[in-house]
Amino acid sequence: MGLIKKPNELAVKPTLSALIYGQPGMGKTTLALSAPLPLLLDFDGGVHRVNAAHRVDTVQISKWEEVNEVLSSPEVADYKTIVIDTAGKMLSFMDVYIMQTNPKMKKADGTLSLQGYGVRKNMFIDFVKRVTIMGKSVIFVAHEREEKVGEEKQIRPEIGGSSAGDLIKELDLVGYM
Repeated sequence: MGLIKKPNELAVKPTLSALIYGQPGMGKTTLALSAPLPLLLDFDGGVHRVNAAHRVDTVQISKWEEVNEVLSSPEVADYKTIVIDTAGKMLSFMDVYIMQTNPKMKKADGTLSLQGYGVRKNMFIDFVKRVTIMGKSVIFVAHEREEKVGEEKQIRPEIGGSSAGDLIKELDLVGYM
């Protein structure tokens, strides 16, 4: 069999990794929860804002270790999609975990060191890979923020530091609402 494939011979990735971002109250989470068999990892405590008719099974995250516990649980096999609400808060939970497990990653002002941001980037990439290897799609929800670039106003996902760029590189789809 040759290396060149016909379109009908191509292997199609069965999962999706996506980011939906926009203003609060636009329906980003509700849209994400319309994915096949979703499990919501609620990092920002906002599940109560989702219309009751659209709520799904949810884990209200209070520390990063719970994410590993959920992904290691046999119960997670029942779900096809992991929804992260919000991506920015997820990264904040990672920050706390990194600084607690390795105080050298913490600067005097209580933020991550440059080395800590590198650890967080790798943790994030590992998270996406882990969910994908499990055969699940992952959808991140984020708020928007405005940036001025010269005279131009740009709307970006509200995700700390350079992490937005790192996140987007790992995704199949980015949508703005």
